[in-house]
This record gives sequence, C-alpha cells and structure tokens, in this order.
Amino acid sequence: MLKLQFIQIFLLGFPETFLCFWAINYINNNKIQLKVLFITSFIIDVIIYFVRLLPILYGAHTIISIVLFIIFTYKITNISLVRTISSCLIIMILMSFCEFFPIFIVEFFNFNLQNVFSNPLFEVILFFPSLVIFVLFIILYNHLNIKYLLKGNDLIVTNRESLK
Repeated sequence: MLKLQFIQIFLLGFPETFLCFWAINYINNNKIQLKVLFITSFIIDVIIYFVRLLPILYGAHTIISIVLFIIFTYKITNISLVRTISSCLIIMILMSFCEFFPIFIVEFFNFNLQNVFSNPLFEVILFFPSLVIFVLFIILYNHLNIKYLLKGNDLIVTNRESLK
C-alpha cells in the first residue's frame, strides 16, 4: 500500500494526471474541451489514488494505473486504440524520465531522502520542476513535429504533415 497525503494528491497527483492526459491529446493533435480535460483528470486521479491504496506489490499499482489510464483515454478521446496505447506508454516513460530530475537535486544538495519523503510539502516542491520539464519536452516534441518511419531497412525522418 502506497500512502499519500492529500497535499500530494492535490498539488502533485492531479497536475501530473492532467498533464499526461493533455500531452496525449496534444501529441495526437486531438482537440478536447478544458472542462472534459479537468473532469477526466480528476476522475483518473481519484481512481489512481484508490489503486495505490490496494495492498499489492510496489510496481503492480503502476501497471494497473497505466492500464486504467489507457482505457479512460481511449473511451474519452477519439484517438485510435493503437495510438492511445503507444501515446500513453511514451508519456509514462517520459514522465518517469523527468522524475529523475528531483533525485539529482537531492543528490546534488545532499538532502536526506528520509527527510524529503517524510515532509509531503517539501516533496511536492521538489517534484514540481519535473512537471515543468515534462511540459517542455512535450512542447519540444510537438514543435519539432518529426515522425520516424521504417522503409525497408532505412530509417527515414519525415515531417508529420507529409504523412497525411
């Protein structure tokens, strides 16, 4: 069971879920209303909170949360199932990569990990820059607008617009 404080859910969990759901729609050029984005993010965040309360092994709650996130994203958006699955997995991997940034901060400033994770507000402040980095990566990805194709044995890089 992974116990979370309300401040962690509200100030870190909800923005993270919101940004993941936004990123999936953003990279797939899917327009979604802000109200739907907020409501869906809130529902997904509540479900993920209850999944984290389950008495299961660490890591299993992550897999269950990703599967539920994929299902919700597929049902709410009009993105194909294959694109939804691949987008969700890419977003989750990118989010995990971005969450290594606070660990480097902890190591650089020689913070005691026990103290960091025992104070929920400090943990939120420490992990918030990873959300900013995540948004910057998503915007950079979409700005570059690059798609990789395998044609024969050659790797070809093309603009996404030329694929339509």
